[in-house]
Amino acid sequence: MNSQYYTITPMANHDFYSWQPEAITNIKIHADAGLTSNWKYRQYLQNNASNLMKYNTNEYIHASGNNPYTLVNNHPVQQNPYIFGSLYNNSQPTTIGQMSDLKSDFIKKQQMQGRMIAPSIPINFKF
Repeated sequence: MNSQYYTITPMANHDFYSWQPEAITNIKIHADAGLTSNWKYRQYLQNNASNLMKYNTNEYIHASGNNPYTLVNNHPVQQNPYIFGSLYNNSQPTTIGQMSDLKSDFIKKQQMQGRMIAPSIPINFKF
């Protein structure tokens, strides 16, 4: 078990199916970057270290099949709650899974309590 990186599987021999000799990879890097000396190769590695580390990480994640960056549930989540206009508003949210039995019971209870209150009538009301 890899205790430091719990989302990545432990290294095992069966994880490296697309293995190629390091010498061939090294020669390809030299040819692609136009490197002619060890000093230029060292500078190339230092200047591109972050890109190379990111590339190696992505390659390992792809090879292991355990990608922690993919979302299992990629349905959009409604961030704002549904706001009822009044207690007498019977409209329901349009999103699926928004209403539950607990919510509907709570809304019915609030509507019943709202009906028990008499509306106020102003005394000094002018037409």
